[in-house]
Amino acid sequence: MNSRINNVKLYMNREEINKLLITDPYSIFYLIGKWFSPGERLLMLLIDANGNMKLFLNRLFPASDDSEPEIIWYSDSENPFDMIACNLSGVVGVDKNMPARFLLPLMQNCNEIDFVEGSYIVDDLRGVK
Repeated sequence: MNSRINNVKLYMNREEINKLLITDPYSIFYLIGKWFSPGERLLMLLIDANGNMKLFLNRLFPASDDSEPEIIWYSDSENPFDMIACNLSGVVGVDKNMPARFLLPLMQNCNEIDFVEGSYIVDDLRGVK
């Protein structure tokens, strides 16, 4: 596990956040070193409190499946929010750049999930030079 993800994991555990959802391409690049320009399509990195990661990525965007994070592919005809929702539990941090068109469907599918603002976790780590 790279040191950046390890630091996110430590921060999440200290803040008692079970999962972290990141949609900002710059933050995703900072954490995993892979760049994607999703346009208006969903790009989401899910990190759990153990440091396990899943990247939800549209099939239109090429990426290698051979390393971390695990890639969960979806096509334009599929609903990625159902795929994401089944991976959520407890307190879920979301980044400040997540569009409402992504957050609202998740909130509707996950009535028992406590969503909180979680951008500060990655922002604080990125701010250390």
